[in-house]
Amino acid sequence: DSPPTGRVLNELLQHRRGSDAPLPSFVRQSKFMTTSMMLRLFSEGCSPPPEGARVVYVDGGWDMFHAGHVHFLEAAAKLGDFLLVGVHNDAVVNRHRGANFPVMNLNERVLSVLSCRWTGD
Repeated sequence: DSPPTGRVLNELLQHRRGSDAPLPSFVRQSKFMTTSMMLRLFSEGCSPPPEGARVVYVDGGWDMFHAGHVHFLEAAAKLGDFLLVGVHNDAVVNRHRGANFPVMNLNERVLSVLSCRWTGD
């Protein structure tokens, strides 16, 4: 079993530009067990918005989470008191981005978003 970075690089190398062929099943399967404890650890510091807070909502695929995503979330967080971030499921990302996406599965993308300091929940 290759480490997550190696797995992602392998999937990128196998990327078939313009192909309508279905993705191999391993692309969608998580290589780790996302447990409730892991989700709690990643979401520590997340708390409900205070009474009367201005809640800002943004959503996206957040595939291959990068500095541009962080800057976007920082800017969105500054528009209010609490940033609520939605993560599109694999089918939505696949429909909008194409047959080779997402590279990261839903669990990996959720954990990436939760680990960002600007995310309220």
